[in-house]
Amino acid sequence: FEEAEDKASEVLNLLSTFFYLCNYNLCLPTSSEYATHLGLRASASGVIVAMTPLAALLSAVVYSWWSNFSFKKPMLCSSLLLVAGNIIYASAWDLELSSLILAGRFVSGLGGCRAVNRRYIADTISVQYRTRASAAFVAAGALGMACGPLLASFFAGVDMKIGHVTVNEMTAPAWFMANVWVFFGAAVVLRFREPSTTGHPKVAAAIDPRHDEMEGREVLGDSSLYDDDDDDSDMESQGTDYVDIVTVDADTQNGDGHRERADSDELLLASNDEGDGDDDTRAMSGGHAREPGVSSEMDALTSDRADNGNGIGKTVQSYGTVPASTKKLASSFKRRAKRQAQRRRRIGLTLLCLWVIFWVKLVQEALLTEIPLAAPMYGWTTRRIGIFMAMLGLSVVPMNMVLVAATKQFGLSDSFWIRSLQLPLVMFSGLLISFKDEPVALWRYVGIDFVLFVAAQVMEGVVMSYFSKIISKRLAAGTFNSGLLATEAGTLGRAVGNAVITLLGQGTAVELVRDLATFYASVSLSTIMLTIWLAV
Repeated sequence: FEEAEDKASEVLNLLSTFFYLCNYNLCLPTSSEYATHLGLRASASGVIVAMTPLAALLSAVVYSWWSNFSFKKPMLCSSLLLVAGNIIYASAWDLELSSLILAGRFVSGLGGCRAVNRRYIADTISVQYRTRASAAFVAAGALGMACGPLLASFFAGVDMKIGHVTVNEMTAPAWFMANVWVFFGAAVVLRFREPSTTGHPKVAAAIDPRHDEMEGREVLGDSSLYDDDDDDSDMESQGTDYVDIVTVDADTQNGDGHRERADSDELLLASNDEGDGDDDTRAMSGGHAREPGVSSEMDALTSDRADNGNGIGKTVQSYGTVPASTKKLASSFKRRAKRQAQRRRRIGLTLLCLWVIFWVKLVQEALLTEIPLAAPMYGWTTRRIGIFMAMLGLSVVPMNMVLVAATKQFGLSDSFWIRSLQLPLVMFSGLLISFKDEPVALWRYVGIDFVLFVAAQVMEGVVMSYFSKIISKRLAAGTFNSGLLATEAGTLGRAVGNAVITLLGQGTAVELVRDLATFYASVSLSTIMLTIWLAV
């Protein structure tokens, strides 16, 4: 692509993310009241909300596989499922079946195609425009999270009948979104175009495996964690015949020559098919030709070995001369040890990133689901709850801008932010803990909720940036790619966050706020210790 092959398709991809998160958060201000009407406990709202991420965990794998072949078809399928899910959710009121409200949220979760949205950006937007596209993607998600509760607040007080269908503040948002997805699906059919393969980054990568590496270096800079992943292929692509000097030396000096030979053979593979046309020279010298750039240091090496009395030097000399790449040969074993250590560290950092993504999503989801349960103790109505949740979502955008500006101004790293942004979760969570059987002051509750939500949301962007820099290239494509892993970790965090609300919400609202704050502080402190241990 240039900037984008089809601007309309890029906009539709962003709208898919915006509408999905708007749909996801639309029911949050009213879910507890809806659950009560259907004969459930108010804390069951956590289960109701959790049905969507649980379904998304399953569908994400299918969408990730489907995106290997098409973007348009999975987006259209997503739209149809979301139409059906919203209709089922709204119908639960008139039919008075609590199972329908759960089924509606589950079907809506099956329509979540965020793995496709991420893959579209990664596969079709060139590197020089990918930062802009990723920023737009994050902004679309944040705005969707904010507009969902805000839209729900607009329907507060609505109560009418259209035929036999009840439209009120609990069902109106679902009916509205069902119509939105009908129009969106029509727009996908009419305006979305599958990207062409001409100049496609993945096609270029298939022709030249180094394509993605070169692109990555332009964005991420030189990183040992990134470069050393392909050391073996570097050696094999030299097109040079390596002399088996290490093998001869090992076989002469110890009795475990077979294992040593296997190790060295793995590192010293010759690539005869890619030679530079000196086959005749090889034949004249017994198969191993002296190249014109051979250093005199190797001659001195063989001479010194010949003087040590054990015949090794003679054996080396009998193998002929060595190529100009002897320096790489001499350091091959050291490179292998370094590479293995880096791979172990990469695995540790990858798991840490997935854990942080899981954790921040859990915090965000638990906080948003807890507000409708706790805010009524301050006398808040559904409209006020929706406006407050919308303000939480909108506050993320300027804070992300502040973080980007501070990073550029002071040269702060992703790892610095990952450690630092855990501190507000620990300190401010402690301020929410009340040892009296009465709620904390309203200004304190509102202010701390803002700090906790913004810290978790901003840290998500930082850890995604860090994740993209340390992830192995083997996880950059295919069905089980890094985008799917991140999506699954975040979706699981949402589901667990709602489950936590259901478990802790059995008591009073004051107890719920206190127990949640204690949970946030303890897990965040453990995460800080883990990042220090891994030396992030």
